[in-house]
Amino acid sequence: MTKIQIIGNAIQSSLLGIGAYGIVLSFAVIFFDSIIPCAPLGLFVSTIFYSYGSLYGFLICWSATVFGCITSYHLFNKILRDKFEKKIVNKLRKKTRNKINDIISYIDNLSLSSLIILMACPFTPAFVVNIAAGLANVDKNKFYYATIIGKPFMIYFYGTIGASLGDMINNPYVIVKLVILLLVAYGLGKICDRIIKA
Repeated sequence: MTKIQIIGNAIQSSLLGIGAYGIVLSFAVIFFDSIIPCAPLGLFVSTIFYSYGSLYGFLICWSATVFGCITSYHLFNKILRDKFEKKIVNKLRKKTRNKINDIISYIDNLSLSSLIILMACPFTPAFVVNIAAGLANVDKNKFYYATIIGKPFMIYFYGTIGASLGDMINNPYVIVKLVILLLVAYGLGKICDRIIKA
């Protein structure tokens, strides 16, 4: 048994041992991990799936990560953007400042379907996307749609496949499943793009 499996089993026992408070704690952990990543999200998601079953585990993780991402977006969009620019970006070297501005500009110019793919990919650091989207002033409705549509795929991947990047390299079957999930997310993004533009 690996260290991660031992930790996962310990978390699962703790969650089930505290009854209804386990659901609240599960939601809080995923919520805060979407804002400030403190541990591997995949470990928590797969543990919550095993603790509460696929349906309840999915609903807990999906709602928590959506609320966490939206909170992070608004935190940086409404409250911290000016402070971030004045206190951090303006004090950086020009080369580093230009790189940050390039990332922000890239996120700002993404189509809805591309933003959905970014949100759906389990190996994209969600907190960086949330912060960049908030700083870039991405339209809030576009961010909401991308988060609500993209995150179920990421949660499903972690909850049912539970693979790390290392596992994917060794198992082509996991890569195929991830590609299928991302293609479905992309297709939904394209449909939403058309509906919004119509």
